[in-house]
Amino acid sequence: MEIIKEFNNKGFVIAKEKIQKMPPYMYLGHKIMTAYASPVIPKLPEMDKCTLVQLQQYLGSINWARPYMGLTTGQVQPLFALLAGGKEPATVLTIGEKERQCIQLIQTAMTKRWVDRMIPQVPLSAAIFNTENLPTGCLLQIQQKKAFVVEWIHLANTPKRTVSTKPLLLSQIILKIRERTRAVIGMDPITIYVPYPLPWWEKYFQISDELQLALSDYVGAIKYHLPTDYRFLLLNQQHLQLISLQSKMPIKGAVTVFANGTKNRGACVYQIQGQWVVYHTTPQSSAQRSELAASILAFEKLKDQEFNLIVDSLYVFQIINDLFDAYLSPVLDKQLLSMFVQLQQLIMDRKCQYFLAHIRSHQSLPGILTEGNYYADKATREGFIAFVTPWESHEYFHQNAKALMKMFKISKMEATAIIQQCPTCNKQGASIPMGVNPRGINRCEIWQMDVTQYPPFAPWKYIHVTVDTFSGFIFATPQRGETTKQVINHCMRSFSVLGSPLEIKTDNGPAYSSAAFATFCDQWKIVHKFGIPYNSQGQGIVERANLTLKMMLEKQQDPFKIGLPEIQNRLSKALYTQNFLNLTGSPIASTAADRHFRNSVVSPRPLVYYRQLPDPQWKGPVELVTWGRGYAAVQLPDKVLWVPGRCIRPFHEKSVETDNKKDPEASLSLLFQATDYNWLLWPMCWFCLCPCEACCCFHCPYCVLCNLCKIPCDIVIIEQCLQEHFFLYQSIPYRPSPYTNSATGH
Repeated sequence: MEIIKEFNNKGFVIAKEKIQKMPPYMYLGHKIMTAYASPVIPKLPEMDKCTLVQLQQYLGSINWARPYMGLTTGQVQPLFALLAGGKEPATVLTIGEKERQCIQLIQTAMTKRWVDRMIPQVPLSAAIFNTENLPTGCLLQIQQKKAFVVEWIHLANTPKRTVSTKPLLLSQIILKIRERTRAVIGMDPITIYVPYPLPWWEKYFQISDELQLALSDYVGAIKYHLPTDYRFLLLNQQHLQLISLQSKMPIKGAVTVFANGTKNRGACVYQIQGQWVVYHTTPQSSAQRSELAASILAFEKLKDQEFNLIVDSLYVFQIINDLFDAYLSPVLDKQLLSMFVQLQQLIMDRKCQYFLAHIRSHQSLPGILTEGNYYADKATREGFIAFVTPWESHEYFHQNAKALMKMFKISKMEATAIIQQCPTCNKQGASIPMGVNPRGINRCEIWQMDVTQYPPFAPWKYIHVTVDTFSGFIFATPQRGETTKQVINHCMRSFSVLGSPLEIKTDNGPAYSSAAFATFCDQWKIVHKFGIPYNSQGQGIVERANLTLKMMLEKQQDPFKIGLPEIQNRLSKALYTQNFLNLTGSPIASTAADRHFRNSVVSPRPLVYYRQLPDPQWKGPVELVTWGRGYAAVQLPDKVLWVPGRCIRPFHEKSVETDNKKDPEASLSLLFQATDYNWLLWPMCWFCLCPCEACCCFHCPYCVLCNLCKIPCDIVIIEQCLQEHFFLYQSIPYRPSPYTNSATGH
């Protein structure tokens, strides 16, 4: 009280509510009791969702208070994983069942007494516990055979190494304990209790450089029996699995497996009765991952027998050596983490021994090791497409059914079944056939160009897309923006692959309508045209190409991190599938690359009448250049004119008509030659090229020919045809043609 009076005399008034005379005392975020102190942590209200900021603040308080609680890193890991999923402060995170249980565990732990007040003149000791995922330590004092916990020591949830062995984690917790005791009392703990029996501690100490360095200048005692305390029983310590089945010496009489990998795929090979057995992996993103996948394949195929595994990648050798009972960093690439977890589980579940060795590849030394490594290397470099199944090929490329039919000589039903069973492709509906805009008659005649955004590629999310309207060949480049400079860069790269076009059609965006781009087009002698503003149908071909490309990227997406090399590889893979694998067009399907780079064959063109709306007058005859879905192109003296498909009619010259009726297959062949660009779409009359709706019925209303037997029909013959071919056309209703004359048949 004298101190308070002295403060008051000097003008420093202490509020009465700040004076605490009885415990608990609240001081600097702590609740101080007579025998112990505990932190005050705000409660996270019960809710299904929270923002990234709210969770960050809550976990910040938990981390600050964890030295006073025995909450292990493994117990709060679900909340750390949830925090890693946020991208910005306003991100709304969903609290699942695991996270809710974790929060409940924290609230329960806050009600328990985890630490004691420090006893003066009693030296500090330390104890290490083999808790879930990561070891946990504590500073304690021993008095009269009773343990008084002063502070808890925890390792970080994301260690610096992706694969941390038990000896490495043990050395890290020891270093952290020694650093903390020096900060508190200026000296090391007099005793460190470890959770391992003496033989295993000596083994770890012999093989671990990190553990030797952590204790190199330690002069205290190491003990192997932990002191007893009720709080230690609450830590959920893990059972030690100290017996590894990895042999230190080669296993005599066991199968010798050789694993190898390239940037495309991996392979494991071994010899049985003089014959080499080869297993291939699915495609991977690097040679190291391919060899790791091949090693996993070896553990899967030989899980019930002993084997010697020979690898030529030092990375894979070290991973397999360290993986037994190791801690895997949660921030690992998802695909790599999945492979590590799978391999770790296979190693821990083994009942038979295995031996692991590393050799240098491509050596000219004699012997079975060099020979086996040669066969493994050869297996990875053999023709990629020819040696995989249709399922593996589709898993990598996600090509369409026609491509699978051509590549593997399988039926349409089998190819369709593969696509329907694909978990990626069966979620996306089949694309409707590409719409028809006025397009080029030859390659590099008319291009359409656009910019689309693909957020997963950020900051290279602006994908500049070019499509050749004749062949359908798509070319795309990732850019950081859509300025004129980047548009010109995309054009130059497109020219290097496809050649320069005669005409480019774009929208009226700022980059395309700039003076710099106009100058660029003039230099290359390119006619630049704009589509109708705010009307995407005027750019229908490239808009469809945008959708097709992004759908292919979604199908082929990889879970590894995104960087510029990976973006270019993913985009190139999607373009390769779309241009060189997928077959499109009818009646003879082909790839866009085949249509673009093959030599054009001049085919005979049938004669047709046409009209140009709104003029109702039929003109002609003129040559039919090509036929599309709802559109057609006719050759005028000075240009090619595109008109709706309903605005053309066949031209019948008597001699031609008679010949065609005698030989209807000649007419059919002529039609297929005229549609050399694979835009022929049913329904239409096979004889007169009639595009009207009635063609889906049995008889053509213009030439009155039976679509099946190709003979001129009157009403009586029509009825006969219906009876003869009814088994083929049961689902097609018969509609008499309003144009039929029973006397003439026309």
